[in-house]
Amino acid sequence: MERKGWVLAMLIGLTALTAASFSTSLAWYVSSSSVAVENLEVKLKTEHNLLISTEIDGEYVSELGTSDLNPMHGKFYPVSTMFESRWRDGTKLPEFYEYRGYYTPSTGKPYPPDKITTGFFTQTLYLKSDDDVYVTLDRDFSYVRAYELANRRTAAELARTTLYKNWTEEEIYNRLNQINNASRMSFYFMDDDQYFILDPTKEGMTYYGGVLDTFKDEYFDSYVDQNGISREVIYGEYNDASFIRYTEPTEKAIPVVGEPTSFNAGHHAFTCMFDAQASADAGLKFKAEPSLALSDLSDDPHVENNPFAVYLKRDTPKAFQFTIYLEGWDHDCVNAVMGASFLAGLQFKILREAYE
Repeated sequence: MERKGWVLAMLIGLTALTAASFSTSLAWYVSSSSVAVENLEVKLKTEHNLLISTEIDGEYVSELGTSDLNPMHGKFYPVSTMFESRWRDGTKLPEFYEYRGYYTPSTGKPYPPDKITTGFFTQTLYLKSDDDVYVTLDRDFSYVRAYELANRRTAAELARTTLYKNWTEEEIYNRLNQINNASRMSFYFMDDDQYFILDPTKEGMTYYGGVLDTFKDEYFDSYVDQNGISREVIYGEYNDASFIRYTEPTEKAIPVVGEPTSFNAGHHAFTCMFDAQASADAGLKFKAEPSLALSDLSDDPHVENNPFAVYLKRDTPKAFQFTIYLEGWDHDCVNAVMGASFLAGLQFKILREAYE
């Protein structure tokens, strides 16, 4: 008989409002308010065959409270898992990066993004079973969703500020409730070098690249090449810069249409604009985020066909680095969700016993 077990982790992100500026500019356009986490609760409900701990030699229990976990008073900022190959050698933990709007040299190749160690929650946890089993995530109990009650209160507060003078309270509230679209969970099982990214609200593909307005001036960043021609900067992870194509220089500035974000900006005067279609036709490919949607999670006991299946050896702790973060290349990760609150849950279950 297949034995079941599950781990439930509840993340409650409570809003922290701050007037302080921060340097992150991968996706958020201006500084206003940030998401902060005040409480994280990890619970495990089992038939005594799956337990969890914060230490490899620690006590394995069915429930972890806030005091058992890393402090949760930091703020969330947009980061990215782009350039995974920089750390993925089986010996390091996942690294996250951000662009800070540095000067781009005449080669057109931006300076590498900075490694960032704040702005997300991460902790090493350990699973242990009393039998040889495969575990997976339960799609019915893994989620990220807006904390609507808190966002309603925050919307009322923000509506009274000058930053949102052109927004109604209802518009602010609706946008805050889109925070879940930019949220991600990742799981890195160090011993097996297995890395999974879960996008619980995934709709379409997120790509680690494109043009950005990192200077927050409502225009896409540009640089002057070795021939003195102004061109838009192409950020992120892609296959070959020789495939990048541009339009002829603009005769005058083209202002932004709609809401200014790092992804939606105008074009500087006398600048060659990035031609996305011509570049794609030439062979340019941006790295696609290798995330799983909830619909990808499977109960298929054939582990070779299951995109999330992890082996646990009897009575042997299995370490994994759990991270929850905001993916900066997600186009929903913009100013309008700053200050939002969210709820997230994750649940492991035993897929099947590991028999020959």
